Amino acid sequence: MQYAEDARRMRQIQAPVQKREEGNVLNIAIVGMGRVGTQFLQELLPHAHKGLSVMCISEMEETPGKDMARRRGIRIMTVEEIIGMGESIDVIFDLTGSGELRRWLRESMVATRNKHTVIASETIAQLVWCLVTDKSLADHHGHTGY
Repeated sequence: MQYAEDARRMRQIQAPVQKREEGNVLNIAIVGMGRVGTQFLQELLPHAHKGLSVMCISEMEETPGKDMARRRGIRIMTVEEIIGMGESIDVIFDLTGSGELRRWLRESMVATRNKHTVIASETIAQLVWCLVTDKSLADHHGHTGY
């Protein structure tokens, strides 16, 4: 079963868990750097002084968002590598629009026993978006649910 093999590989690359004290940075990852992910990253970056850190992104294609991340020194990783970071990531924003990937992310969290990291859907991304800007966020994928 592919899921079991993926879970085994992720446990092997899982980063050591580092406990953070209250008030420290919220570490986030963004999966999907198409039009929505690019806009989202662009609006989040100026808020780093508020305790947000975009630790890494994942995108298979070459996109403006992936290029922006690269220029800003944000790590570009596979989704498996992000899962392998374990509890050092607080929030994974899944902006791919893929229900299949979202299910895989949830199953991977269970398989790696990660009870800390939250997978944020488009709905949560839209909530964050409303708090950081007055601009409209492209609704390219619709809502794929949790």
